[in-house]
Amino acid sequence: MINTKLTPKRKEIVQTMNFDSLFSVLRYYPYRYDYFNHMTPSFSCHDKKITFEGKISSNIKIERITKGRMKTSFTITNNNSSVKVVMFNRFASSKIFSIDTNIVVNGKYNSF
Repeated sequence: MINTKLTPKRKEIVQTMNFDSLFSVLRYYPYRYDYFNHMTPSFSCHDKKITFEGKISSNIKIERITKGRMKTSFTITNNNSSVKVVMFNRFASSKIFSIDTNIVVNGKYNSF
């Protein structure tokens, strides 16, 4: 068992995963990871996860959908294309955005 200060819940997790040394913890790799490859949106990217970089080119619009649910939308433009971005329940992070701010977004692309 690893000799560290852990909460009882974390000790239980470590025991169930059969970590016997700190080296085995460091050598434990996630079963899934995301690869962020910048892409230009097109019809071939429809319903796929893409990463897009550009500047915010429209006003940020924040709407209340229902009680406790918010929708934030704006447009990002780079050299040759623009994408409308819609985020849900990200009101706090949308406060730091303004027009002409460089931003990178990652999410599901809908070509319509």
